[in-house]
Formats: sequence, structure tokens, C-alpha cells
Amino acid sequence: MAQFPAVALLGPRQVGKTSLARELADQCPSVYLDLEAPADRARLTDPALYLSACGV
Repeated sequence: MAQFPAVALLGPRQVGKTSLARELADQCPSVYLDLEAPADRARLTDPALYLSACGV
């Protein structure tokens, strides 16, 4: 995460992707988005605007 501005966790169901993402998000400045959540998907209608407002 120190080398790349965006990281995606991919894998099969029920292996701990969300738990890992939330733990990592607590350890460093980050933006956590759940792309299955309609509200989070809506935030990305203009990704550059949203991420610049987050300070990313």
C-alpha cells in the first residue's frame, strides 16, 4: 500500500477480505469503499472528485 495509490482485495467468498481491509484501513490513512453498497458506488460517479475531497 505504500507503493500504490489504490489496492483491491480479490478472492473467493468468506476468506477474510473485508476483515483484512478494515484492519489495514485502521492502521494507515485510507478510504474504505464497499462496492456492493449502493451508497459507496454512488460516491464513485465522479471518482476524481470524490478521492480529491478525501485527500487522496
